[in-house]
Amino acid sequence: MRGYLKYGLVIIGAIIFSLFGLTVYNHYMFAKEKQQLVTNGKLVQVKEKQMHVYAEGKKNRKTLVLMSGSGTASPVYDFKVLYSKLSDEYRTVVVEKFGYGYSDISGFPRDVDTMVQEAREALILAGESGPYILTPHSMSALEALYWAKMYPDEIEAIIGLDMALPRGYEILPNRQFMINITRALTYMGFHRFSFINPVNERALNEDEIKQHHNLVHTMTLNSDMLEEIKMVTENAKTVSRLGNPNIPMLLFTSNGEGLGEKGDWVNTQREYAGMNDHTRLIELDTSHYIHYEQSDRIAEEIKIFLK
Repeated sequence: MRGYLKYGLVIIGAIIFSLFGLTVYNHYMFAKEKQQLVTNGKLVQVKEKQMHVYAEGKKNRKTLVLMSGSGTASPVYDFKVLYSKLSDEYRTVVVEKFGYGYSDISGFPRDVDTMVQEAREALILAGESGPYILTPHSMSALEALYWAKMYPDEIEAIIGLDMALPRGYEILPNRQFMINITRALTYMGFHRFSFINPVNERALNEDEIKQHHNLVHTMTLNSDMLEEIKMVTENAKTVSRLGNPNIPMLLFTSNGEGLGEKGDWVNTQREYAGMNDHTRLIELDTSHYIHYEQSDRIAEEIKIFLK
């Protein structure tokens, strides 16, 4: 019996030592990788912090503003597989919120009004001008809908990439426990072995892949992202109270797997599309990151919609 206890204590000690070593290594690399980040767009100062704005395509064309989903560590690389197929005909802009990509971690409130005001200011400072075609993925739909409702003169249309609609937050399962577990694992460095936010690297060159890896390692589930997740239910209520913006919309929806009860996600998208005469819904049998797997189809449909 004592022998088993001895071996058990040795195993537990080895696990604790390994976790401690991994945590130390993670934070050593974190500092190193931060120094290796090289922005590919413009850094603009918003409320004494730096926000990153990346743009492609000629000005004075229709401007698509791509807005990332929750927890996407490097939006500028996440969206490249899509905007690289659009920037020959349109102006494409990626605004990286605080806590995302090359932007600073701010510690600012993450209510929907604050995030929209920051994006508006960042675009102006970067030399961009509307009206914009907002192209939100997932949770950033709340910002897009709020923006279009509060500042209708600035928004020409919305193109939704599997938008997480306000009603959707009533059916999504509570994942706070898993978020806390994932945050702890990230702090220790487990995300270095299995990316929490994989990106479609087919569109990236070697340097961009390295930059993406560094951003995933240094930005995943930081304090701004966690605060945004905590605020999402209240933000959804705020947007819901405003009602739907009456503008043209093109919505792409996934098959909804892993996003609540089977069928609920897609039914919510259908219900929302049916409430607006200017909305077209395209259902794709693919995962939530639809622009990874269906970028060719989505780019084609966007061009048809905008023409």
